[in-house]
Amino acid sequence: VAKLHSQLFRVQLVVNLDVKEVVKRPQIRGSKTDSLSLTVGNAMTLNCSLEGSTLPHITWILPSGTPLRSGARFSKFFHRPDGSLIISNPSIAEVGMYRCLGHNSGGLVERTITLSPGRKAEINNIYNSPVSVMNGETLLLHCQASGEPLRLAWTLPSGVVLNRPQRAGRYAILPNGTLAIHQVSVYDRGGYVCRAANEFGSSLLSVSVIVIAYPPRITSGPPSVTYAKRGVAVQLNCVATGIPKVEVAWETPDKARLAVSGQPRLFGNKYIHPQGSLIIQNPTQKDAGIYRCTARNAIGIDSKATFLNGSGTQKISVSMFLLL
Repeated sequence: VAKLHSQLFRVQLVVNLDVKEVVKRPQIRGSKTDSLSLTVGNAMTLNCSLEGSTLPHITWILPSGTPLRSGARFSKFFHRPDGSLIISNPSIAEVGMYRCLGHNSGGLVERTITLSPGRKAEINNIYNSPVSVMNGETLLLHCQASGEPLRLAWTLPSGVVLNRPQRAGRYAILPNGTLAIHQVSVYDRGGYVCRAANEFGSSLLSVSVIVIAYPPRITSGPPSVTYAKRGVAVQLNCVATGIPKVEVAWETPDKARLAVSGQPRLFGNKYIHPQGSLIIQNPTQKDAGIYRCTARNAIGIDSKATFLNGSGTQKISVSMFLLL
């Protein structure tokens, strides 16, 4: 109340003053700065939680300098009413600093979030020496990679590229990135390359494969000449080794081919043993001639021949004729 007096008049001024609560500037919940790794292709949410006696207004400033008020949309960005910023289908172009500004009549606060490029694809295992495998076995080549989202592919020695997950004949890329090759053959030898890649980079892994294989070798074969006696069975041996598995066959004087199999086989008076031997039962003069054993696989071939001399059978026949 203010009063003013004079001899002529009196003035009185009355002022009513209401004292309200003092407005404080907004407060940030959590840290003022943060750093996140960009996840390419997966929606991201940047949070900006503020509190204060008076509800603050929030504005997001994009790395390009574009401001986004609450509820606004721009390209891949959406500023939700709760203050968070949604980035849909982000790419490497969205890397940068994002500023969240909160203000009311009490002042201004700022929170910054930096989106940094994600980690490039890395391969965590190495091969310091060639990988050896026996012909016919299953080969597993590992490629342990990290760095999502991840694309992984194997390049074969032939130049064919297989992507994960994929199966093609004897080849398969397992979900963990391992290349599986079933029934390995000598044609699978050579260099293999695994490539792991994502939006931020790629890594390569090279490995050489050696397929262990040996050409056929006949370790027990027939002599160069075999003499037959009438009524006495003749056994011609042919035992062979080699990797991959050796196929053994006999060729008779009449050019017939008698293949060795897992079961005994009978061709007239000729018996083929599963171990490779040819047994001629009750040989006669017509069985005389050259018998050749051949062993072969994918690496090579070996053979041994014997001449079956039927003179013994002929002499017996002549003697019996004279006696008659």
